[in-house]
Amino acid sequence: MVDPQALPAEPHLEELIADAVLVLEQRGEPGLQEFLARHATFAGEVRDGLERLRRMGVLAPPPAVVEEPRQYGEFRVLRKLAAGGMGVVYLAEQTSLKRQVALKVVRPELLLSPTARERFQREVETVARLQHPGIVPILAVGAEGPVPWFAMEYIEGRSLEAMIETLRGKDLARGAEALRSAFDAPATKASGASAVFAGSHWEACVRMVLQIAQTMSYVHARGIVHRDLKPSNVVVTPQGQALVLDFGLAHVQDRQRVTRIDAPVGSPAYMAPEQLRGEAIDERVDVYALGVTLYQLLTGALPFVADGRERLQALICAGRPRPVRAQNRSVPRDVAIVCAVAMDCERGRRYGSMADFASDLDAVLARRPIRAHAPGLLVRLVRTCQRHPTWTTIAAATLLLALQFPLVLWQRQAAVNAELAEANRQLEDAARRQQETHAQLVRSHDELREQRELAVSSYHDALVALEEMLVRTGQTDLAATPGSERLRLGILERALGLYDRLRQRRPGERRLEVDAARTLQFAGSLQLTMGANDAAEARFGEVLARLEATPGDEAATVRGVTRKLFGQSLTYRGQHPAAEAMLRAARCELEGVVMRAPDDLSVLRQLAEVKNSLALVRRTLGDPAEDLQLLTEAQHHKERLLLAAPDDLGGVSAYALGCANLATAIERDGRLAEAEALLGVGIAALQRLRPVGPESSNARARLASLHDKRGSLRQENGRTGPAEADHGIALALRLELATEFPSTAAFVNQAGASLHNLARVRQDVGDFADALQLLEDGVARQRQAIRMAPQQQLYRQHLEYALVGRCLCWLELAQFAALPAAIDELVDAAVSVEGLLNGARLYTRCARGVADAALARDLRQRAVRAIEGAVAKGFGDAAHFETGRWAKHYQDLRGLPAFEALLTALRAKR
Repeated sequence: MVDPQALPAEPHLEELIADAVLVLEQRGEPGLQEFLARHATFAGEVRDGLERLRRMGVLAPPPAVVEEPRQYGEFRVLRKLAAGGMGVVYLAEQTSLKRQVALKVVRPELLLSPTARERFQREVETVARLQHPGIVPILAVGAEGPVPWFAMEYIEGRSLEAMIETLRGKDLARGAEALRSAFDAPATKASGASAVFAGSHWEACVRMVLQIAQTMSYVHARGIVHRDLKPSNVVVTPQGQALVLDFGLAHVQDRQRVTRIDAPVGSPAYMAPEQLRGEAIDERVDVYALGVTLYQLLTGALPFVADGRERLQALICAGRPRPVRAQNRSVPRDVAIVCAVAMDCERGRRYGSMADFASDLDAVLARRPIRAHAPGLLVRLVRTCQRHPTWTTIAAATLLLALQFPLVLWQRQAAVNAELAEANRQLEDAARRQQETHAQLVRSHDELREQRELAVSSYHDALVALEEMLVRTGQTDLAATPGSERLRLGILERALGLYDRLRQRRPGERRLEVDAARTLQFAGSLQLTMGANDAAEARFGEVLARLEATPGDEAATVRGVTRKLFGQSLTYRGQHPAAEAMLRAARCELEGVVMRAPDDLSVLRQLAEVKNSLALVRRTLGDPAEDLQLLTEAQHHKERLLLAAPDDLGGVSAYALGCANLATAIERDGRLAEAEALLGVGIAALQRLRPVGPESSNARARLASLHDKRGSLRQENGRTGPAEADHGIALALRLELATEFPSTAAFVNQAGASLHNLARVRQDVGDFADALQLLEDGVARQRQAIRMAPQQQLYRQHLEYALVGRCLCWLELAQFAALPAAIDELVDAAVSVEGLLNGARLYTRCARGVADAALARDLRQRAVRAIEGAVAKGFGDAAHFETGRWAKHYQDLRGLPAFEALLTALRAKR
């Protein structure tokens, strides 16, 4: 148990969330409130973290809200119509006039919030000032105890948000038919809703947005900016009238003056860039929001979608949506231009007023020329460069190198040739005339040597430019950019092409050979990360062939690192003897370099990684003693690296991984307390640097691995609460990585493994339904990882574990109808003998639970076939079926001819 009073003053956010989970379990909501008060700086982040854990099933949902009143003054509540962030709207009956109204009240849980009351009062005051067909009037205002309310005319209709949802998955070129069917409006009538939805889809969309623009032009003329204009705040009546709702965020201003606000308010997806940045606002923020609404109606999608507000704000401020016509070719070019100008990211290029926007909307419907113009080529080029500075730099650098490199060589060669020609002429003149002195000959020779040295210097400058502009960009600079793997590989391929052309001109030059081989190794390493083992191993083999006889420590380091990567790839494939041979060769190569250059810490880091990988192979091959020895040596190397650079994230991450590997080895010796302490050391080392952002992906992955291992260790010791908190943190980190790097198979697989680990905790506490839901998600992610990297044997093993867990959940829930197919799926996917034997035992247990005798016999036959598969894979222990731990599960198979024949054959082998 964690004592809240003993928590550190400034803990890491993940520690705070884990501690908050324990406090909530021990002392409930009052204890949690005290805990958040002591950590007020991080209270919001902790609340968000607890909510994420609730969504993942780690925590129970919060208690239900107390039931609200059913009578407000003379208005009797009939049913709830809608709920927003601040208020609830009910359908109510005004008892005195026997009519139905829309009744809006402040949420009871927000009554103590001055912001909610202020927004509610603002909405009442704002709507009271407006009299327009596009705005629903207020009928009455009052309060029921502390709860303020107001009544408005009840309007039947559908929100634009619901209409957009109606269009989802439909052909947008025929979208008007879906809209007409929603309102039962023929395409030929010329009044009411029929007039609005007549004709094509784009015409219907423009007519609705034109109505809204005309309404908002009236609102703006009275000094009011809505600030939250979006599809859910617009309702279209059966008569075809678009009504603007929810003026709770409206801002009343002097039309000659804009007002600066303290913080952006509104719905981020519809907010203009200046509104998101908290800058001065005017009616053009409503123009932008209505432009986004028009875009969504025309295309069925938002122009900008991202995970997280910061990423969304960056996309909106960059202002590069996918063109409307790229998603719906039926939209005319003028309509696309009007939409683009309305939602231009630069306020000065947007429509200056809602009236101007409405004028162009009316013009496109009347087929008149519009006043707006698409951004020119220069504007688009400048914005592209601003949005993609890295790509622009790469393109510029590549173009510059491609143009300048041959020119520089040609110029230098031409200069050398000219000097040689001049020297030859001078020598011929001297021979003919014998008039030049010895000093003149020496001077000519020196000038010629300087020119040759200049040419050589230019060649080496070109090598440096190649390394700096292409190789480092492809290997390092873009490594933290999510989804950039294919771009990085393409850049490295271009660099390899340049290296090959240089190698043809200067064969046998050692520096050139080493640089080219290292770049080839980088490309192979990236392909290994992407799951393309065959292509990666081909690259590694070519590197080793090129540098086989190349002397020097630099070449030896490249060979050692290449053999390390080659060995890791073979390990992933399950080819452990070949992997061991490759890793031992890498160790020998790198140890030699370390002995000759003990201060080269980069080589020492590679040697530590080789020993870690070799330890894993020795453990798999049944040598725990050498496994522990290798891990201990590797950790000593990493401690030295940590002392030399305590703030280097890569070094700290490597040290933390060493803690995890060493803890696993110590745990096998039964030293559980030492193992948990070592995992805590690794977690603390990483948390000290608080790894965040794409550039820390490896560090976050290792932090998740440490939490996962510690959670499993705590689970084995019966400490379910702390184990669940650790697995929850690991899952959150891995889901983030899988989202940020969707093309990295390892992150997808690790997310699936974390879901499985959390499901095991839920199984331990008897919540099999929750565990099953987690396992279903985990199985889907692991299948996705296998599709991305089919050669990775480890991913198939993880899938097998998850499928076993899923079958056990079905068994515990007594869902025998679904269980046979689930066991079949496990047996088909099994890559190990144990997976097949697990399938056989599950078949027999399922057979006992089904009522159909024929099905039970069939399940036992399937069990025998699964055992035959295990025997075919090399399993030969007859005692396993007769006297072993699981023997009781095979008793129902006795007497079956196929099973008895198997036992006889196994006994004969014994």
